[in-house]
Order: sequence, then structure tokens, then C-alpha cells
Amino acid sequence: MKKTNFPERCKAEYKRSLNHNYMVIRKPDRLDEDYQYSMVVQNDINGLLPMEERISEGTEYIYYEISSMQPIGRIYEHRELDSVTLETTIRGILKACRETEDYMIDFSRLIMDPTCIFMSLDDGSIRLMFSPEENNDEGSLINVAEFFLERISRTDAQAALMAYRFYQTVRKENYVISDIERVLDECRKERKDIVTEEYHTMVTNTERIPPVPAERFLTPMGGNVQRGGKNPETSDRDEHFRGKSEKRFLPESRLNDNEQETVSAGTDDRSGIPLWIPAILATGALAALAGIIPGIGDSGSVKLAAAVILIASTGIMVRSIISRVRNKKNMVSPVEEKDETVNRKKNREDRFDGLSSKRDCIEHPASDVKSSMDFDKFFSDLQERPLPDVTDDSGKTIFVEPDSDGIRNVLVDRKRGKEYEIDHFPFTIGKLQGTADLILSDRSVSRLHAGLIEENGHVYLQDYNSTNGTFINGVQLMGEERVMLSAEDEVSIGKVCLEYR
Repeated sequence: MKKTNFPERCKAEYKRSLNHNYMVIRKPDRLDEDYQYSMVVQNDINGLLPMEERISEGTEYIYYEISSMQPIGRIYEHRELDSVTLETTIRGILKACRETEDYMIDFSRLIMDPTCIFMSLDDGSIRLMFSPEENNDEGSLINVAEFFLERISRTDAQAALMAYRFYQTVRKENYVISDIERVLDECRKERKDIVTEEYHTMVTNTERIPPVPAERFLTPMGGNVQRGGKNPETSDRDEHFRGKSEKRFLPESRLNDNEQETVSAGTDDRSGIPLWIPAILATGALAALAGIIPGIGDSGSVKLAAAVILIASTGIMVRSIISRVRNKKNMVSPVEEKDETVNRKKNREDRFDGLSSKRDCIEHPASDVKSSMDFDKFFSDLQERPLPDVTDDSGKTIFVEPDSDGIRNVLVDRKRGKEYEIDHFPFTIGKLQGTADLILSDRSVSRLHAGLIEENGHVYLQDYNSTNGTFINGVQLMGEERVMLSAEDEVSIGKVCLEYR
């Protein structure tokens, strides 16, 4: 027999008033004598859903405000939880419990059920429900622990360890909140130790990566060059020297147009003098020595100066030509650079594959879990929960035969010319990335707006207390109301119109 949760047992209704959404239950008798209930109603306690009393047609009701919030049972319905998300959620629940202690609220009066633990979609804070019943059957965290165990990521060893320890802790009698906090602190410390160990392993394994020859990045200068009191061989190299050296050895395809023009024109790499200047000086000095220019060359001092200019200019040109030939040999071609990039990527993949394997095989002696086989044995006792098929079928076109009643389980947006396949249930519609299955980027759509649920072979549309409402053929659904869909029904999610086929 299926166990009913608190909303079903209390026959909760959902109402909307302007921008506020409420869960409404009938007020039990003789509740005014309950001190804790009076404390919650008269005070806005952080960590609890705000409560207020209202009278309608002579009957007293309790209104829980759930605006901009959704139960974690819906948010994590078919998501795999990693260690960070799991720890954040558990700590949020514990924080909400801590905030009720100042008002002397018994822990047993808090409804610890995934359908009644609400998370704000604005800031991720957790709000709990206070039970008006003194004998609360949902006051244990075991239901929450089992819910997390069924949804943790099986590839995240830390998430499995944390969920298992959390479950083992809440199963003990007379546990307190500090016991759970200590478990979370231990798991966080172990996670930090693993990250630190992976970092040191990664640094050690960098020796597997072939070093890049320095001559491919630095110009062979043939001696120490002092500039501004700094040695270019030290770590604080001259920026001008380094910039020119790195640019010269890059492939031309990676230089911009101005840099390519400078390289093709040819310069003396050390002095920055264009080659045409020493060429002109050498030509003029040679003409002066040969007596070609009238009136120049008769004086001995002039001939000596011309000879010096000729020798210096010739030396500059020869050195520039040699440097350009050497640079051309050392230049990295695009093909070589691509091959080297592939090799580096392969080395990184091999290294991190080893780290991932090591992470999966880590033993935790401080816990009751000694190996991954313990997890497998424990998970085998839990009910398997089918996850949605996330296979990427983009680019493929397949023919889908309609059912016998002509329904293909698709939503068609005729205005945008799109068709959305409903391939699993529950199927969530909204604009919250990572949670909603169908993302509708429209301002009128709530983050978790509505959902499709399958029961007894029929598909039902349910409103998730949306701000702008959900409509079927123009008729608005009440909050959390379910209505069975038929072929060609018009579904309005806010202002987005879809047709069910």
C-alpha cells in the first residue's frame, strides 16, 4: 500500500492570490491550546514556511505561503546529485532546523518529507513545514536520506559516501543535528585531501610532457644583454626582448596583418634597423671610395670614414641575413604545432584518466564503507529509478508511429514551428536551466511552471503553482491541479501556446 504524504493526508489545496501562492489545509480542532503552533503562527521564523489563519464560510484554514518555492522532491525528481549539491541541500535543511531551536520548536513537529521541504528558486534557501499534528509521522530524516540515496550520481564517489553516511547517521536513535554536521565536515575534509593529492599527482606527472625547447621562444643572443639593470636570462626578462622573440617564432598564420608585414619587410632583430638603411650607407661609402662622386674621396680622412661605414654596414647586413636564415629553420609550422597540441592533449587525457581511476578506488577507513562493492550491495536494495534518456539524436530523423489512439506524446509550438517530444515522465516545463525538461524562454513562464505526469496509461497536465497560470483549452488549472490531456488539446504555459498530439 502506498504511503500517503502530509499534503495528501490533510487534503491540501493550492490557491493563488495576486503574486502569492499558498498551500491550504483545514485547521485541526483544539489547536489553539498548542503553544508551539501559536509560536509559529505569531512569528515569522526563518527556516519555516510562513503560516497564517483564515476563515472561509465558517471554517478555519491554515495557509502556508509557498511563493517562488518548489519542493525538493520536484526539483530533484530525475536529477543526479553531485557531492556539492548534496552537501548544500543537507546543510540548508540543518540550518532551517537550527533556526527553529530559539523558539523551542520540537524537531518532531517539522515535516521531513521531500514533498514538504521547499527550496527558494531565488536564493536556494530551505524552508520547512510545521506540522499542526502533534503526532507527526514525517518527523524523521530517514525519508530524506533514502530520497537522496536514490538520486546521487553513481560516478561521484564522494556523493555516494556522503549520502551513505548521512543515511547511517539518521538511522541511529537519539541522533542530533551536530552528528550530521560532523559527518558533512569529515566528508568535506576528505574531499579537500583528495583534491590536494590529485594536484600533487598532476604536478608530478607533468614530467611526462616533453619540454618545449627554449630556442623556439627565445632569440639566441650569444651573450648576456644588460638593459635597465636586468639580465635577460633571469625570470624578470625584458618585455621588449621577449615580445619580439615570441612573435618571430610564431607561424605567420597566427600573426596579425601588421606583424606579417613587418616580418616580410625584414629588420635587424637586435637593433630594429631596416635592411635598406645599411644597404644605402654601404653603397654610398663604396661610391666615395671609388671616386664616383665628384669632390668626395680626395681627402684621406673622408676615405677612412667611408671605409668604416662600408665595413659596419656590410657587417649589419650579413648578420641580419644569417639571423633570418636561422629563424626560418627554427620557425614552428602549423602542421608541427597541431601535432604537438594533439600529443599534449593525449598526455593530459592519460594523466587525468589515471586520476579518475584513482579517485574511484579510494578507500575510506574512517567509514563503514570499505570498497565500492559495499555501495553496490547497498544500492541493490533500493528501488531502481529510471532516468530520462539523454542520448543526443540531433541530426537524425526517425519516423515515430502514432499510438492506437493517434497520440504521439509531443507538444507542438505552431507559432515557432517547433515540436517537443515527451520521452519520459514526469516531464517538467519551465525556464530553469538544468531542472526543467522543456525550456521555454518567455517572461510569462515560471522557472518550474508545469509538468506532465503519466498515470494508468493516461497523460495528465499539472500546474506547479505558476505565477501566470496554466491553461487547457482556455480553462485555467488551479494550483497543483491535474487534468488529463487528449489529442489536439491546446496547452497554454503562460503566454506560450502549445498543442498536445
